[in-house]
Amino acid sequence: MESVGKLMRVRRVMLMVVALSTMCFSFAHASTMDRKEIFRPVIVFIPGAASSGPYAHFASQKAFKKQLPYFGEPLTKMPYRHFVCPLTESLDRATIDSRTDECVRMILDVHQESFHGQFGERGIGKVKNTRRFILIGHSMGGLIARAVAADARTSKLVHSVLTLSTPHRGTLIANFAVDPGAYYAKYEYFWIHFFQKIDMDSQNKSYLYNLLMDRSGLPETLFEYQDRPANPSVRYLSVRGSKPDMKYDALSVPHRVLTDLLITSYDHLKENLEFEEGYRRFGPSNDGIVPELSMTFGHDLGHVVANHIDTACTLGATKGCLETASLVHRYLADPEQDLE
Repeated sequence: MESVGKLMRVRRVMLMVVALSTMCFSFAHASTMDRKEIFRPVIVFIPGAASSGPYAHFASQKAFKKQLPYFGEPLTKMPYRHFVCPLTESLDRATIDSRTDECVRMILDVHQESFHGQFGERGIGKVKNTRRFILIGHSMGGLIARAVAADARTSKLVHSVLTLSTPHRGTLIANFAVDPGAYYAKYEYFWIHFFQKIDMDSQNKSYLYNLLMDRSGLPETLFEYQDRPANPSVRYLSVRGSKPDMKYDALSVPHRVLTDLLITSYDHLKENLEFEEGYRRFGPSNDGIVPELSMTFGHDLGHVVANHIDTACTLGATKGCLETASLVHRYLADPEQDLE
């Protein structure tokens, strides 16, 4: 009987050891999986002008029954965690500086939230240089993305900046909005039928000064977002969009005006070597808001046949939207790919 009792005790001990081993393995496996997960890329979408938080914002939006997300699903559908910044709804009156600061703070919050649970207060410092955030900025949002990548608070957290139809060298549409009097006589119909309808007033939207293309007589501080140097540790990529024929397009009027402005302003603007080089390559091609010559920064991912709205997929799965999403998703499938 005594030997049987010993065997039972040994059996219980062995079962306890097996159970504890299984628990430890499961915990270690889950911990490893969690740690792998927190090192996966996080995608940050940054809207441009005519946005209020994560939504598109324009004066004529009453025609829609609900708020439209600035970025549409063909672009945002992906296996990675993603979010939009800024989230504060400002009726499109937030400055470019305030939008940038909110994005920086949101990225820091996500970073700290992800790593604190795994590594604690002491360990978080060891992984603070992890580059896992991929910023995708549309239009002015691309300039904000570049600023976030250069900001001392987030410069070591950003892996890539991918810009879509961004005015890296400005747009003459912004010059028109800031000083319509200089163009009003020739483009009166444009002012009445387009700018007033979308409420593009430089008094309420100071960011327009940061998007100017013609710099004549203006302080260089206005162009710090366009002139900001690249972070040497970050990958920069850009997507260009334009349409040769926009006769029946929603942006047909601004497309026609911008084309004319670029042609008639050439002699004046060609003193800027970047403008001259871009014009020789792309001519007056544009997407209705931004000249194609202004859209390149870093590695050129390619061109899509699209107007300015298409490249954010705001109005859904248009052909231009799907082309843009294809280029973006191809890069996100392997962010470490050779870009040469």
